[in-house]
Amino acid sequence: MPSKHIDDKTWRKVQDLTVKTVIATQRPIKETEVLNYLIKRGLEETNVEELKSLAKDK
Repeated sequence: MPSKHIDDKTWRKVQDLTVKTVIATQRPIKETEVLNYLIKRGLEETNVEELKSLAKDK
């Protein structure tokens, strides 16, 4: 599986969401499963117009 760097602040948010999900579902869920879900959902909801802001920030 490819690996990319995720900044610490974002990773802590993924960890926090994972803990909340485990507590809410009472089932073990891996951080990578949560991250994969977030990426897929973001890909479905994000368009090129929104991403143009990335180019403006550089």
